[in-house]
Amino acid sequence: MAVTTRPLAGSGDGKQGQRRCSVCGKPKTAYALAKGHQDRLIDPPICLGCRDAQRAAERAARDTAIDAEFPPAVCGLCGEEKPASAFPTHHGRPTTGACLACKSKLNRGLDFGWRTVRDAPSPEPARQLRHLLAEARRQGHDFSDMWGPLTDQVLATIRNREDRQQWHMAFAMTSDAWGAAYRRIKPRRAHQETRLSMDLLDDAA
Repeated sequence: MAVTTRPLAGSGDGKQGQRRCSVCGKPKTAYALAKGHQDRLIDPPICLGCRDAQRAAERAARDTAIDAEFPPAVCGLCGEEKPASAFPTHHGRPTTGACLACKSKLNRGLDFGWRTVRDAPSPEPARQLRHLLAEARRQGHDFSDMWGPLTDQVLATIRNREDRQQWHMAFAMTSDAWGAAYRRIKPRRAHQETRLSMDLLDDAA
């Protein structure tokens, strides 16, 4: 259905500014109607509740179609088997690697964790961990077995108590990112700071 927009008329308050939703038929003020480009009302008008319901129905139909066409897969981060619709899609096909829930969790921790890394007095602890993890991966060790001992090993080299606490927090907040790098799974968003664990793990000698 082609969607057009029209400018807002008046303040949208009271009966004079109300328009009926084209889906539910209820009168709504401009503030309760969906808007498009440059804050213009979508024409025919549709209220926010009906628009959200339409989007949810579209997502459900899309997920049903994906699950019918593609088999379940195992998430590379949580290790759980999930339906194909639980994974990101590329050109209509689910991608392998981490599920949407794990990638969302991964991205949420990146901003705070990488700010902590960025503001640290020295990047040396991250470099040490990067080399230790790269070597563990070359030897075929599992990330979950090596993460704790290797971070403890790096933290033990930091003499300043405040710096050690800061790095402990940074490693804790970015553990999913390091784990994704270890398994060569890329996060959904392209954070520049992600290179600290993602690309450089492959380059570590």
